Amino acid sequence: MAATLRFLVLLLLLSLSAFATTAEDHDDVTVESDLFPQRTGCSADALKDKTLGENPDLFEENSSNHPSSSETEDSTTSSKKPKSAARKEAEAYLAQEKRRAAVEKLLNELPEEKGVLVLNASNFDTAVATFPDLIVEFYAPWCGHCKKLAPLYAQAATKLRENAISTVLAKVDATADKELSKKHGIKAFPTIKYFHDGEFLAHYSGEQTSEALYDFGIRAVKPVVILNTMEEQRAVHDIPGWRAIGSFPSGNSTAFEKAARMVDGVYFGMAGAAALQDIDQTDDIVAVANGRKPPVMYSGDVYNSSQLAEFIREATIDPVSELKDTNVRTLLAGKIRKFFFFTGSPEDAAYKRLKRATKKLSPEFHGTLRFIFSETPKIRPLKRLFSESQKDVLVEFYSPHCGACQALEPIYNFLAEKFQNDESIIIAKLDVTENDLDNVEISNYPTIHLYRRGEKVPVVFREGQTFKKLADFVKTRGEKAKQGKHG
Repeated sequence: MAATLRFLVLLLLLSLSAFATTAEDHDDVTVESDLFPQRTGCSADALKDKTLGENPDLFEENSSNHPSSSETEDSTTSSKKPKSAARKEAEAYLAQEKRRAAVEKLLNELPEEKGVLVLNASNFDTAVATFPDLIVEFYAPWCGHCKKLAPLYAQAATKLRENAISTVLAKVDATADKELSKKHGIKAFPTIKYFHDGEFLAHYSGEQTSEALYDFGIRAVKPVVILNTMEEQRAVHDIPGWRAIGSFPSGNSTAFEKAARMVDGVYFGMAGAAALQDIDQTDDIVAVANGRKPPVMYSGDVYNSSQLAEFIREATIDPVSELKDTNVRTLLAGKIRKFFFFTGSPEDAAYKRLKRATKKLSPEFHGTLRFIFSETPKIRPLKRLFSESQKDVLVEFYSPHCGACQALEPIYNFLAEKFQNDESIIIAKLDVTENDLDNVEISNYPTIHLYRRGEKVPVVFREGQTFKKLADFVKTRGEKAKQGKHG
């Protein structure tokens, strides 16, 4: 009887192993997610009762392989028997089944609108803890940008469901759940946050289109492409845009995979086990590249996901960018503190010459300075660049011919240097002779505005052009000026 039971258990484990192998072999992006499989007809609890619960010894190694009682007594290690590979595999399967059941249950319980789950203070934490990959939009019903995003967000959510991608899109009315919004630092709308395995990983800063959101949802499930052959690795050179490639002979790629979930808009690839056999390499390395230009090697800690993500994010932001409605927030992301803004007609010869010149200069300033171009009709996005940034933005509106502006320049530059490590503020300046500033009231030069995060009306600096007063204004974020208390 015991032999027959052992044989049946072995068959069960072999079938489970075959199922796992089959799932791994499907490499298509729309492959059925582990959390949305075909129904097996056997619940996790039932399987547990029939195997681990009633016959725990069936998953242990043969007793003949265990040390004798005298050897066990003399051992300084734990007296518990080591788990066999079979038991570990079975436990992993049971855990996956349990989580799958929890996901399905919550999906059926939570309210939704057009494929987007509706969260509030009472169910938010449960959703974050239950769904492996959760994208949440904090919105305000009166926000015009939120209204524009709503149908695109719903399209992305529906497409993910239709293609059995387990990433879940949800939304929170920040005006109705103010404490929840405050807890998560929401100061601008819409703000989109990404959670993985119960942990907040990143703000979504990509383009606010259904295609971009859908791609981000796919990347959340499958963040890294495994490159198993040299042909696949060579083909990566033809992929348009930025890419981050990792090679980990140690087998420890956890931080790289986590960083891939924290950075959007970048292709992530990693040498597979088969490819590593053909590479004479012992160190774990990461590099970023664009086109066929020489790659930029990462020299930091490859096992620190936050540092790795920050490096990739900074290295892959083009120093010369076009301002669009969809990338307003993206352009101010990262640690770069110096910007040049240019507006005009793309058909204008001077505009074209200036853009060509900045592209030639940009390699020298990569990572320290960014050139942003905007068409004249897009002045409103330029204003949004300040008023809807995820950071506070101090802007000096100046004229290069103004004597007072020239006198302020060394003071303002010194101010920028002193606050260059403060990641919550950006210090910028804008040449008013080269830009048409519709809807921005400038009566004299220089004029300094502080656009505080989440506020559409700037605080105007009027306290005298000294370093001390400017520094105090920045430190207090213009609080005295806003209250009308000028020194």
